[in-house]
This record gives sequence, structure tokens and C-alpha cells, in this order.
Amino acid sequence: MEDPLDDCGALGVADILRAQPSAARSAFERARDVAQAASAAPWRNRVLGGLSWSRAMLGDAGADALADLDRALETARQMRDPYDEGTLLMLRGMIRTRSGETRAAAIADFAAAKELFTAIGARPAIIRTLRAWAGALDTAGRGDEASERRHEADTLAAELGIASKA
Repeated sequence: MEDPLDDCGALGVADILRAQPSAARSAFERARDVAQAASAAPWRNRVLGGLSWSRAMLGDAGADALADLDRALETARQMRDPYDEGTLLMLRGMIRTRSGETRAAAIADFAAAKELFTAIGARPAIIRTLRAWAGALDTAGRGDEASERRHEADTLAAELGIASKA
């Protein structure tokens, strides 16, 4: 039997990867409702993180969205789920990149996410994190470091046969 959460959640993640927060928000709202009805706590946690990202990227209650994401991150840590923790750290880094006051914290989030993904061998997640990290470094005016992260992502992507985002 197919899991109805897979469709909604996968759509939201794909929309995050395409930087389409409006579409992601819609998908994550549907997934949240299904997760609540199904009492799927671990999945609901990841969905809430994605929903927080989409809300913040739309300029919708940025501080509340970040607080929701922080709660989801704490839940992932309590569940000892390094993949969720890394994903949520990456999303929080993307939100924090938007504010000059929190860019240093964003970069620390990306570094922590990469470390978690490396520890569990989640190489496609490492690529996504490195690409988002490069964008944050570009935004912070640190082009040389951004180029290093981008090169690292492209090298790993080539090893895995994943197309480069050049």
C-alpha cells in the first residue's frame, strides 16, 4: 500500500529544491494534515520543518516560522534522527541567510548539516547542503568560499552521476 505522505512530502521537498516556496507550502500543508490524521509523528516533524521554510521564504511570519523549525529540530534530536536533524539545519540555514544578523549562524547550520550527512553517508543530501551553503556564502560576500563549496558539491555530484547545477 502506498503511503499518502510520500506524494505530498516529496512534492514539498522538490519545491524546496526548485526554490518554489509557494508550491512547497501547499504541499507541506496537505502533508501536515495527513500526518496529523495518521499520527505519523516522525514524518510530521519533517513536514513542519518544510512548512516553516516555505512560510519564512514567503515572508510570512519569519520569526514564528523559525521558532517552529527550531521545535522540529529539537524533536529530531530527541528522536536521534540525524537525517531529519541535518535537513532541518539546512532549512534553518536557508532562512537565516535572508538576514544579515543571522548569516554567521546560517553558515554554522550548513556546516553542522554537512557533518551529520557525512556521518551517515547521505551524499545527495551533502550536495544539496553544499549548494545551499554556497548561496549563503555568496550572499555574505564570501565568493571564494562559495566557489569552494560549489566545487565540492559538483565533484561529489559527478562521482554520483548527478547533474551539476553550473
